[in-house]
Amino acid sequence: MALSKVTKNLRGHSAKHRNHTVPKALLKRWITEYNGKKGHWVLDCRTGHIAFHIGSEASFAISEFRYVPVRKTVGKKPYRDESLEDWFSQGENALARITDRLLEKQLLPSHGNVVGDFIQSAILLGFRSAYEYEILANVLTSADPSLAEDEIGRLVVDHFRSTYAHKLDQFSNWDYQVVPAPSESLLVCDRPMFDMTVHRLGQEMLVIPLAPSLMLIATPPSDRLRKELRFTVSDKTTSKIVTLTNHFTVERARQFVIGLPEQLEEVQPRFATSSFNQRKATDRLVVEDTGRK
Repeated sequence: MALSKVTKNLRGHSAKHRNHTVPKALLKRWITEYNGKKGHWVLDCRTGHIAFHIGSEASFAISEFRYVPVRKTVGKKPYRDESLEDWFSQGENALARITDRLLEKQLLPSHGNVVGDFIQSAILLGFRSAYEYEILANVLTSADPSLAEDEIGRLVVDHFRSTYAHKLDQFSNWDYQVVPAPSESLLVCDRPMFDMTVHRLGQEMLVIPLAPSLMLIATPPSDRLRKELRFTVSDKTTSKIVTLTNHFTVERARQFVIGLPEQLEEVQPRFATSSFNQRKATDRLVVEDTGRK
């Protein structure tokens, strides 16, 4: 699909077009050094190719105008709406600050809603998926070929923004625990958070890698009527949960996987064309209401 000609925001300035579908604040934890240069080791899911991407920009996680849809003013003048991207940016900053403190084993600030901001940030950033945006855009195009590209972009963003708000409400009173991953280095992919509530695994859980050695785990409260979330930091975990998290990271990856080169080489066979296409064939995206008016 060709990019829209609309590139300005409501103020008439160039819109934020290079949208990180997985934020740099998260991906920077996986920066390593190779031949004297810093960057990421990345496995391209579609080709199975492993390469070292120099620099901290994480260009492999950028999608043009992904979160800045075209809207129109009262006077029908088109512009790029940056509100979702701005919301993500605030979360990215909160996630980076708190994760830094956790990695350095510092006490978290006691003022304000620091923990709440951190959890909200993790959920928002963990559920972002350029791949799922593409699936919904294709569904809308197939359902109504007359839809203009700009309208499809708006419908997709509005649908997922509503989904994010629902997820924040759904997990607002869960038990959250930050735990280390000492047994093996965690991988991260284009769909960072694994939501077991949408899978038939006999348990409810959220898992998101925060860094190669740190992860966030959430489980539902024993008292479902409890309104507030609970948050703890632990110095213990099990190798089973770390291995399971890496397994599901690979299973749900659709664009890229980041990790140590030896880890990526180990999982590379799972991205052979037949295996990868078989996993993609099971992907489903249920859309009940696009919000079109």
